[in-house]
Parts: sequence; structure tokens; C-alpha cells
Amino acid sequence: RAGSGGFVEYVFRHAARELFGITMPHEQALTYTRGRNDDFHEVVLERDGEVLLRFAVAYGFRNIQNVMQKLRRGKCPYQFVEIMACPGGCLNGGAQARTGLETSASRKKRLDAVDGAFHDVALRAPEENPFVQRMYNEFYGGAPFSDEARAALHTQYHVVPKMEV
Repeated sequence: RAGSGGFVEYVFRHAARELFGITMPHEQALTYTRGRNDDFHEVVLERDGEVLLRFAVAYGFRNIQNVMQKLRRGKCPYQFVEIMACPGGCLNGGAQARTGLETSASRKKRLDAVDGAFHDVALRAPEENPFVQRMYNEFYGGAPFSDEARAALHTQYHVVPKMEV
């Protein structure tokens, strides 16, 4: 669904440009391949038959569990996986308005309508958004990776040791 997976799309395009010098215009839709079910998709960047990037989007706990099992076994082929607990992605999340009278057919119809609305929105890289540019110029030294921006907006992850009980 287009209402979810937007971050994977941004990271994919950014990685293609920064790591391999391949610019993918935002007007050009990425081609996602469906996995075993509607809630798992992958997108691949190839050059001359060589896979450069392989990212995935996984919705729902079943798909999350499958990805985690592959990671534990060291057989996960993805450099990046965007995960959302809600089946169908964020458009079907618990915070969405429900009528109480909704059937599975009407829910699917609503999801398809919202999904269609997302397809109609022009894609734009966040760094091209004038409000984002203004924010960086006024508060964060004028650039996404400035010292000010890194201190305020970026994080680092580290391993947390297991606790002895």
C-alpha cells in the first residue's frame, strides 16, 4: 500500500544515489515484487545483472516473524527492511477511524480508496520540500548533515547487553 513503505522508498532512492551514483527520479515509481502474501514486498536495484540493493517492506506480525527468523539464521538478503505491525500497513492501523459497521469488504474498499489517493499525490524528496529547507536553514546550519542537524535529529544505535536475572 502506498500509505506505508514511504520511508523504504526514500532510503532506497537515497542509497542508490549516494552509494552507486544512480539517480532515480521521484516521478518514476519503484517496482515492488510481491512476496508470499500481499503484506510483503521487495524492491531491488540492479546494474548489469548484479543486485546492488535489496530492500523489503513487511506488514503484520507473521511477516515480522519470518524476517526475524531469517535474520537469526543469517539468511536475510535485505540491506534494509521497513516493518509495520499492522496487516496492510499503516492505512489499516489501530488509529484509523472505524465505523463499527464495517465489513471486511467495506474495509478493503476504504483501504483501496485511501491507497488510490496516495497514488495521486506528487512524489517529492523531503529535502526538496520548501518547509524542510527553511527548517534546516533557520535551525540546523543549512544542511541535513550539519553538526547542528546531527546533534538534534540523528541518533546512533548500540548493542544493549542482556541482563542477568
